[in-house]
Amino acid sequence: MNRGSPDTWEWVSLDQLLYSLRNGLARKPADELPGIPILRISAVRAMEVNIDDVRFYRPDSSEEIDSYLIEAGDILFTRYNGNQHFVGVCGLVSERVDKLLYPDKLIRGRLVNKDLCLPKFLEIVCNVGVSRAHIEQHIKTSAGQHGIAGSDLKSTPIPLPPVAEQKAIVEIVGNQFSALKRLISTSDFCSESLQCLNQSILAKAFRGELVEQDPNDEPASVLLDRIRAEREASQETKKRRSARGKRKKTTDNQLDLPGLD
Repeated sequence: MNRGSPDTWEWVSLDQLLYSLRNGLARKPADELPGIPILRISAVRAMEVNIDDVRFYRPDSSEEIDSYLIEAGDILFTRYNGNQHFVGVCGLVSERVDKLLYPDKLIRGRLVNKDLCLPKFLEIVCNVGVSRAHIEQHIKTSAGQHGIAGSDLKSTPIPLPPVAEQKAIVEIVGNQFSALKRLISTSDFCSESLQCLNQSILAKAFRGELVEQDPNDEPASVLLDRIRAEREASQETKKRRSARGKRKKTTDNQLDLPGLD
């Protein structure tokens, strides 16, 4: 299957790379302890798994939950979401985690051979290009909710270069993401600094510190008094006009009364 990839690359299905692709626990968790931490659906976004975004699962006494525990190297896909753009995206569990479960609105994938396909490389390609396009085409919508079946995920086409090229791609993408994070951080800092600068400029403007002061200029207090007097005079003029208008209307109405002709 040639989709325009280099000659040294192969195309495989996601199913060929995984020995397990499984939905999580279906029973609703609690918002607070006690319980075993279980990921929220919002914990998984494209290229990201937030292991601190959790609720708490309280298993029944006879319930087996060990097979739903997450391990480093697992790939988590969103199976169901109210926002179509979040459906089918995946993130890599890149660090060792203690006892942590996942719900049925997520799907966990485990690689057959992490030396044949790097987990980080698989995370990248599943979120972009031909692979992502395949996932988007198989998203189903029902009652305002969007979802994808595990069988459609399994058939996702995956470009598979030699491991050396996978490592190079992972490194390049990692460097680009690091640069982007630095840029975002700098942008946030500049935005905060600009806001503080704007406030400082306004404060100086009201203190008259932005331009050299002319000793012949009237003090600000005199200017404010003059503005206040002009405003009061304007309001008084409006009241007099309004009163004249009312008197004129009353007079006109009296002239229209029957028997006065």
